[in-house]
Amino acid sequence: MSAHWATDLDNIGFSFDWYMSYGLRLHWDLIRRNAVGNFRDLAQGMYTDPAMGYWLDNKDNSRFSPNQNYARELLELFLLGAIDVFTGQANYDEDSIVAATGYVSGYVESSQIDPIYNNEAVAIEFDEEERDDTVR
Repeated sequence: MSAHWATDLDNIGFSFDWYMSYGLRLHWDLIRRNAVGNFRDLAQGMYTDPAMGYWLDNKDNSRFSPNQNYARELLELFLLGAIDVFTGQANYDEDSIVAATGYVSGYVESSQIDPIYNNEAVAIEFDEEERDDTVR
C-alpha cells in the first residue's frame, strides 16, 4: 500500500467485503492527505485507521486486555526502528512498549456510514472507558 505504512490485505480481510472495503479507502485517503505533510499528523491518524487497527490488533487493545502488537510495531517499524543506526544502541525497551501500549489503547471497532454507497462500514473510534490511563 505504501513504502512505510504497510498493511496485509489477507490478514485484515478487507478485500472486497462491502463492510470492510471502505476501511481501505480511509487508509489510502489518510496517506494521500499526509504524504508530504507533517509526519506526526500522519502517525496520529494511524491510531484511528481501520486498516492499521485491524492489521496490528490495536482495535483489541484496552485497559482490560492490553495488546502490545500495535505499540511494538509502531516503535519498531514506523517511528523509531529497533536500533539507532549511528550508535548501535536500542531506541526503546520493554518499559517503553508497555507505556506505548497504554498510550494507544482505547481505539475500538465501530461503524459509520460509507458516504459513497450509503452502507454501514468499518471504522475505528476512541472509547475513553477502554483507555489504559495508568501513569508510567
